[in-house]
Amino acid sequence: MHDIRWIVIIILFVSMGLPAQKAVLDGYVFEDENRGFLGQVEIKAYPNSYSTTPIAETYSDAEGHFVLEVPPLQPVFITAGKQLFHTLKMDTTAPAAGQKLFLKLRMIREPGYIFEMLIAKATDDPNAPMESIKNTRIEIFNNTTDKEELVLENYPKSEFNFTFKKGNHYTIMIRKKGFLTRRMEAYVNVRGCILCFDGIGSIEPNVTDNINSDQQHGTLLSTVLLRPAVIGSSFKIRNIHYDYNKYFIRPDAAVELDKVVKMLKDNPALEVELGSHTDARGKDSYNMRLSQKRAEAAVQYIVKNGIDARRISAKGYGETHILNRCKNGVNCSDKEHEVNRRTEIKITGINEEKSNSFKSLQQIIHEENFMHKVMEGEPEVVEYKEGEDMPEDLKKFLKQKEQKQADKPSTPVAKPDTMPTGTNGPKMLATIPSSARIPSDFTGYLLFLESRDDIISQDDKHFNGLKFIFIEDEAGSGNTYRYYTGPFTIYSEAVSYLKKMKKSSTFKSLRLVLFKNGKPKQ
Repeated sequence: MHDIRWIVIIILFVSMGLPAQKAVLDGYVFEDENRGFLGQVEIKAYPNSYSTTPIAETYSDAEGHFVLEVPPLQPVFITAGKQLFHTLKMDTTAPAAGQKLFLKLRMIREPGYIFEMLIAKATDDPNAPMESIKNTRIEIFNNTTDKEELVLENYPKSEFNFTFKKGNHYTIMIRKKGFLTRRMEAYVNVRGCILCFDGIGSIEPNVTDNINSDQQHGTLLSTVLLRPAVIGSSFKIRNIHYDYNKYFIRPDAAVELDKVVKMLKDNPALEVELGSHTDARGKDSYNMRLSQKRAEAAVQYIVKNGIDARRISAKGYGETHILNRCKNGVNCSDKEHEVNRRTEIKITGINEEKSNSFKSLQQIIHEENFMHKVMEGEPEVVEYKEGEDMPEDLKKFLKQKEQKQADKPSTPVAKPDTMPTGTNGPKMLATIPSSARIPSDFTGYLLFLESRDDIISQDDKHFNGLKFIFIEDEAGSGNTYRYYTGPFTIYSEAVSYLKKMKKSSTFKSLRLVLFKNGKPKQ
């Protein structure tokens, strides 16, 4: 009897040590309309729909296959989730222990468009074989959410795909050393369009689309061409037209020149020549002069929009580079002559120092947004760590403002030798001298020194070592005055000077103040 009891106890202990046999859920996940199996789908099994703790979980493999082990003969609530897809939810019942239940999970993509692209080398030879490009940097920024969506450094393939979600504006940037940076814009169900690519309301050349009838899903197939950045190479700017015998920039030409501005900002190392060409009709000398004026007008427009004048030169070629048979004395159609009327960009240099400097797409867009706010008069505080430089765009903007100020002789900058001279101690003045007033069109930075209840001469020893002194009537009170030095149109220079002053100056309340049109921005 005792032996039987020990046998029963041993059997119980052994059975308790063995894992209970489970049921198996075996299946695969695929996309709606049989578009293929889906890998990396997160699949979870719960005892019921309101439970938050899964009893089993896994991911589908590259072929969409998955296996889950669950308690046998029990209700099971299954969820399948993957980014850019609607979450799938379903109820089922587990089979008996050791048995399998086969499942097919059909997932529906969220509204949006798949962008599939091949990155290839641009060439002017239509018969040349396409040469794919690998090891690029690919960045996608969501302007709607102000968030980086993707950053791929040294991407090893030439084919790439990404899904644009409904209701978002994306910027795509592709970079590779030795090639011109390519930037693209995609608007998905925003601004009244189903899909606007590069911001032009229709699919750009080199992009084909396959949009479903519901206009909620689709696929874009694109060949994205990167042009080699080679000194001496040139490429045509499309649709730069001038009125007959004129050289001013028309609105339609300005749109195209804006693209040149963006290209030069995206490629800060480039130094280029803008060349204007005419057809052979008219006198050679006249065409040469006209083309030079047209090139200069285009360059002037580009410089006014933020490009350093040292990076771009103007060259009129007249009719010296005819591309077809339509030379002097040859009878040609208007369409044949049109081939020769063109504007071209030639790469004349590459600044290696700038080519090694790098900013992420997110930094670039944030700086552009900041510049837009400055231009629109919306002040924004931007902090820079010690040793950092300010955005190039802001430098150019403030430099333009400085140039405009210099072009107006009616608002001279105060100079020490034009200020009243003191004798024994501070010389008190009844009014602010015109030489010390802040010009009404000044936009830039001044360094605040102190506030006083009286006006003292700018050449007082109190201001020793300061080149310029400006005085402002505080809020028009007439009895409290703010004293500044400057001016600075480049933020980094202002910061550097502020640090220097803090180390050696006796002024206790030093700070930079941004002025716009002669008034401090609060």
